Formats: sequence, C-alpha cells, structure tokens
Amino acid sequence: MNDLLQRMLAVDKEADALVQQAEDEATRLADDTRQQISRERREAQLALQKECDAFLQSQLQKAQQDAEEILQKEDHDLEARKAEFAQKIAGKASQILEIILGTRSDTSSAG
Repeated sequence: MNDLLQRMLAVDKEADALVQQAEDEATRLADDTRQQISRERREAQLALQKECDAFLQSQLQKAQQDAEEILQKEDHDLEARKAEFAQKIAGKASQILEIILGTRSDTSSAG
C-alpha cells in the first residue's frame, strides 16, 4: 500500500512538473508572440510612414508643377496685356509726355 501511495505521489509530482513546463512554454510563446507583434507593428508603421512620405512628396511636386504652370501662364498673359497696352498708348506717347511734363496746353482742364 505504501508502494502504491509512493507511486501516486510520484505521478502527482510528474503531473505538476508537466503542468509547470506547459505554463512556462505558454508564457514563453506569449512573450515571443508579443515581441513579434511589436516588431511587425514597428515595421508596418515604418512602411506606412515611408508610403505617406512618398505620397506627400509626389503631391508636393505636383503642386509645385501646377503652381509653376499657373505662374508661366499668368506671366504670358501679363506680357500680352503689356504689349497690348504699349500698342494702345504708342500713338499717344507724345501727348502723355506733354501731360507728364506739364507742357501741354489742355483747354478742357481750364473749366
């Protein structure tokens, strides 16, 4: 009977040891999984940041190109308006010069 009791205690100790091993293994697996998830999260965040930076850079370049095109168009329009204005006043240059110099005798201003 004593022998049976001893074997039961040995089996109980072995079961406790196996349970402890299983708990240790579960803890190790949980830690490894947490570390892997953390590592993958950091990698995903870096990848997302790179994608965002690339997208932002492409949008910035597009905006700069659009702004440059608008400025060139506006510059061209301004040059055309300047040429049109110059053509309009070309025949009146002497009258304008007389007005600026105050040498014109303007009868309409005597009123």
